[in-house]
Amino acid sequence: MIMREKIILSAGRSWINMVKMAGRRGMTIIFALVVIIGLGIVLGALSFFSTNERLVLEKMINNKKLVYLVRAGLNLAEAKLIEGRWYFPKSEGKLVIDLPTGGRVRVFTDDYVRVKPVDYNGHTVTLLDHIKVCIEASYNKEFLYGYGKFVISPEPNNDLADTTGLNPVHSKSTENGPKPVYTMRKMANLHTLTPDQLDGVPGFSSIEDTLSRKALATYLIVDQMTYAMNYSEMMPLAKGIKLSYVPPATSTFSYNVLRAKLKALDPTSKTPYDLKDPAVQQKLKSQFMLETFKRYFMASDWDIDEAEKNKQLNSLNIIRGEVATKTTDPTIAPAITVAFGAPPESVDDVKSSFSYGNKQTAAESFLQYRGYLSGPKPGESPVFIAKNLSQIHTSNAYGFAWSAELEYENAAGVKWPGDGGTSAVNYVKYDNAFKNTLSWTDPNDASTTVSVKSCPQPPAKKKTEGYSGYYLLNPITNSKMAVFIYLNFFLKFVDENTPNDPIELNSWGNAFSSSFWFVDPTKIKEMTGGQVTGTY
Repeated sequence: MIMREKIILSAGRSWINMVKMAGRRGMTIIFALVVIIGLGIVLGALSFFSTNERLVLEKMINNKKLVYLVRAGLNLAEAKLIEGRWYFPKSEGKLVIDLPTGGRVRVFTDDYVRVKPVDYNGHTVTLLDHIKVCIEASYNKEFLYGYGKFVISPEPNNDLADTTGLNPVHSKSTENGPKPVYTMRKMANLHTLTPDQLDGVPGFSSIEDTLSRKALATYLIVDQMTYAMNYSEMMPLAKGIKLSYVPPATSTFSYNVLRAKLKALDPTSKTPYDLKDPAVQQKLKSQFMLETFKRYFMASDWDIDEAEKNKQLNSLNIIRGEVATKTTDPTIAPAITVAFGAPPESVDDVKSSFSYGNKQTAAESFLQYRGYLSGPKPGESPVFIAKNLSQIHTSNAYGFAWSAELEYENAAGVKWPGDGGTSAVNYVKYDNAFKNTLSWTDPNDASTTVSVKSCPQPPAKKKTEGYSGYYLLNPITNSKMAVFIYLNFFLKFVDENTPNDPIELNSWGNAFSSSFWFVDPTKIKEMTGGQVTGTY
């Protein structure tokens, strides 16, 4: 009996142990399943995250490639346009570049022509004002667009493929047609635009459509005004900060004190500009042009060290070009007074050169002399300012043709016409005799009397203002460039109206020679007469 109970108890313990062992194995399986499921979730999440990160990375790489493709397209267009218009004689061009990597760049160009032709000594020439460039870059079914304005100064002949500008400052004295001259050419107003941004441009439908590209150019005018505003206002502020800078070793400022000092240096109005107001646009364009002129040192490498930039700025000179020779013959002025009814107006001599001195660069001294150092004058357009700074009134040239009819009479009462000379002195004498009915004895025959039968007002007379231009001169390289070329170039950075309202210069220098006043001899029918010219 006792033995049987022991056997039963032993069997019960074994069964209990087996149940315990089975429970432990079940828990282990459950735990393993939980771990496996957890690892699956973690690995799945990591896989999803890495896939998403890979897609984001691919997107970033594609975008960066598109940006590079747009820039490459603009650079390529600039390089090719400097060589010439590959699409000439058409007024718009297209260029497609397929890359081995699968990318594509499409370049679109549109010519903007001057409305008013220019006369070069009888040669009528239509000028190309500038060229707009649009870029479409595609890569892996993604698109990005670019925009630029190819600025040219002076303007080239629109009837030629060449983009080298024509000499604009001696147009009336140029023989055998216009001559090419040093030309500033550069892509400006660069923009990168996404497809969504293009969709927001009024009037834009397709990059291939000419009117759409023109609508884009119009839309970006506000951006140009913003650029002009930021540059023209921040440059004086930056200069003020430099001039008033105190080394930290001598003074320290709290945040609020520093803000107050910077605010005191800011010369600009705190009232926001209305960039669509024509008067505001005019002011900003002029400010931009004047501020850039102060910092230009006749080099294409603009992003150089500040010390080197200042060195080149300080070495730059501005010089005046040649001027017409003033008349010294005392007999000319009385004749001009009789013909024009007033004495000739004389122009005072003007300053001929500007250089660094008194902590002012040549450009700053020049602007101070011309009255523009502190900014544009109220009411003056940027075109007027650019023209006014490019040249200066140096002389007044007068010229006229005259004639008189002399009558000789001897003691017997016989009359006949005679020759009385062609000089300015003769004209004054004959005009006075005719008006006052005077006569005199012929110096070669005491018995002959001379009188003036007629001495009309000069049938051909003209007064013209003489001008001379100013030039930037780099004595290090001995290179010279007309101030006009620079001002015209940077005006186009911010002005879209130059095709309709360009800077029109007067003829300079040697255009005022005696032959300039040539009068057809057939118009002088009387035996006595001539031409009188004088420059004052």
